[in-house]
Amino acid sequence: ADTIGQLRVAASWSYPADQPWGSHWDTDPLWSDSEMTIEHADATYTRQEKIKLIASHPLAHKHLRVCWENLARTGNCCRCAKCVRTMLSFHVCGTLEKFSCFPEQNNLAARLDAIPYLSESLHGPGYVQLAEIEDPELHAAMERLLKRKPAKGIRRRIKKWFGR
Repeated sequence: ADTIGQLRVAASWSYPADQPWGSHWDTDPLWSDSEMTIEHADATYTRQEKIKLIASHPLAHKHLRVCWENLARTGNCCRCAKCVRTMLSFHVCGTLEKFSCFPEQNNLAARLDAIPYLSESLHGPGYVQLAEIEDPELHAAMERLLKRKPAKGIRRRIKKWFGR
């Protein structure tokens, strides 16, 4: 609070896709206090729409960081689901090759095939993304990803951990 007086939290989901997640427009401002204001960034746009908005920005080409797994010291690992889905979105926009922040851009279909599965909450956005993929090999790889399910017992353990 001594250095930052205002913090904007990026929207995880758009307003129509409202669901509980790490950030939310109803709860983010509740973290504010007299020294620092916390705001939730506009949730008008979907993830795909946001990607299209930044696809041509040179600053994003060099510095965009989406990886949450921190598998690479340099930023994006180019292997986790979030990195690969983001790379796929920029590929669909025709700008992936400009993104030096994704150093390993080859074999995108193989990278999709290496993702074990997508959580059910990401299936809706996954199908939106699938509809935009024109490359037959990438389309097939994304379809395969959407069909994969977690290993047996994983769902039960997750539900147990979270009391569901």
